[in-house]
Amino acid sequence: LVFPFVAISPHMQEDIRYYVEKHHIVGIKLHPNYSSYKMDSCTVPHDMIYVIHAGKGFYDNPLRIINFAKNCESQVIVAHLGRLNKDLYDSISQLKNIVMDCSPLIHIWDAYRRGSNSIYDASFLGKINSPYDLLMRVMEYVGFDNIVYGSDIPIDNPYDDLSIIDMLPNDLKIKILRENLIAIMSEYLNS
Repeated sequence: LVFPFVAISPHMQEDIRYYVEKHHIVGIKLHPNYSSYKMDSCTVPHDMIYVIHAGKGFYDNPLRIINFAKNCESQVIVAHLGRLNKDLYDSISQLKNIVMDCSPLIHIWDAYRRGSNSIYDASFLGKINSPYDLLMRVMEYVGFDNIVYGSDIPIDNPYDDLSIIDMLPNDLKIKILRENLIAIMSEYLNS
């Protein structure tokens, strides 16, 4: 299944309407740093699905994404596992319109392992020894229905990520690779 999304600045309202009307997009990829806008003050159509880049910058801070989701009825897919931000993870249980995309899993694992400042302190997840551990701990923390794969650009080799996902029990693998995203799309398409 392919669901068309477009990466575009929320400041380009006429272009968004064009893509909706002419190309029947169902969602928008928002990258706050590239467009220099704060997610919590972002005005966008509320009948879309949003994939939002999460980082540690001024514009893409997960706390801004939380505020956006609180004021938005649309489904929000937070890219890059939300950079392992505990506040964002805790909000997922309260806000039913947020899920996490786990791509690029290997890239996030490498940043975690190196102690990169591109991710948050993940000590709340416990000891993590491998990309598989990372994925399992995140799923256990946010819930197995709140993780998808592949809704964001896989910047690394997707086969590496998929080899980790392939180690999961079959029911979890199916949820991440298909069922959870189909549930989001079905809800959107039926609204």
